[in-house]
Amino acid sequence: MDAAAMMYGPGTCGAATEDFTRTTAETVLRFSGRLAVLYQFVGAVFLQCDGKQLKAITPAFRRGIEESMSLTDDMAVPAEYHDALLEQANVLLTALEALGNKPV
Repeated sequence: MDAAAMMYGPGTCGAATEDFTRTTAETVLRFSGRLAVLYQFVGAVFLQCDGKQLKAITPAFRRGIEESMSLTDDMAVPAEYHDALLEQANVLLTALEALGNKPV
């Protein structure tokens, strides 16, 4: 039996690591696809709203972000999660503000 077969054969630690890596990559790809659809949806919705509607969305969105953050208060969540959440929230809030100031 060669070294590769010993490391990556069925039931080995290498095979388990390979399965985990493949499963993780597939999960990230699925999440990325869903996120791309949500980006397009949000962009399309924003363009259909007038300034008054966009300004009304902002406080509800802020409350939703605060609620999302509070759900992780008692959990050990990596800083990268909070960084990504706040970064994306700020992108959307900036877009809401810019589009909310467009003429009606």
